Amino acid sequence: MIDLQIDFDIESEIRACSIKGVMMDENMMKKYLGDRYSTNHIINFINYWIEGYDKPRALSDLDCLYYDGDLNADTIFSVWTPIKFVLDCLNPKEKFYKYNKYGNPHKFLFIVKDNLDTLLSRDKEVVQELYRFAELAETRANYFKWPITGINKQRYSDDFDQMPPALYKCFPGGKYSSFFDNDAMVLFQWIEDQKLEDFFIGNSIEQKNIRPLISSMNANESKWLKDEIEILEMLKNYNSILQERSKYFTS
Repeated sequence: MIDLQIDFDIESEIRACSIKGVMMDENMMKKYLGDRYSTNHIINFINYWIEGYDKPRALSDLDCLYYDGDLNADTIFSVWTPIKFVLDCLNPKEKFYKYNKYGNPHKFLFIVKDNLDTLLSRDKEVVQELYRFAELAETRANYFKWPITGINKQRYSDDFDQMPPALYKCFPGGKYSSFFDNDAMVLFQWIEDQKLEDFFIGNSIEQKNIRPLISSMNANESKWLKDEIEILEMLKNYNSILQERSKYFTS
């Protein structure tokens, strides 16, 4: 085990948490949507996906907006995937897609938007956690930056954008380790710089300490979740991590 003890003074800590011209606690979703921003955070994401369709990523993706257009930026927890998990689970006879390949690309998003309270009843605990997640996911806490472009293009096809297996692959010998020169010290410094310690049990940065997506899985595993209990556990884990990360980005 390599134990890194790095001391930061207050000034350097603020520099690490701030983003070129963006205040630490500024909500870029609210800034992007303007008058269309609402207190319904799932609707906010639907409007954001519709508005940003076919626009340059640097100018329309929240991760890039939080990092002043930097294409190395990425989302920690994909928002559409958990929404689809819950939609599919609670409405098994329906089909939901982020974008429609035929005709109006936003057909399914409009269906969800127009029937949100029916499709996602807030009486269900899993829906309550989903709304809490959507609220947290708008904030700076749900975004980070890779050292170079590349991993953010592979994560979905490899692991549905799930963070534990992505981190697992960053360690020496893993699929993404070359992005860190196969050097554990480089990786550990990046994890600390990006405030990702909460993904590790006891904040101890070791591959074996990566928290899995849910308790029945290993950290290196990904899974398309269908069971309501598993989806609920995943959302609670997501919310716990984002809530912890929020403290780094509140002025």
